[in-house]
Amino acid sequence: MLAFERHSRGETDRAELAAKALIVAGWTGRDEKALHHHIEELAAIGVPRPLSMPVFYRISRQISRKLRTWRFSGPIHQARRSR
Repeated sequence: MLAFERHSRGETDRAELAAKALIVAGWTGRDEKALHHHIEELAAIGVPRPLSMPVFYRISRQISRKLRTWRFSGPIHQARRSR
């Protein structure tokens, strides 16, 4: 079980999630120009460019449990609040 403390607009609540799979989206960004600039910087030092964007990959639930804090940014979509 993953437990999250959500902070939005001065309010805090808690949500729990029983995840079957965790998928991370990489090579995402709000500023597409900055994202492409970063890809070019990495390409200049030999890091291959992604074949497509965003890139999705799975992480194990065991790894997720080792992380004490996860930070996310972006819009908060209202979901059913856990009690």
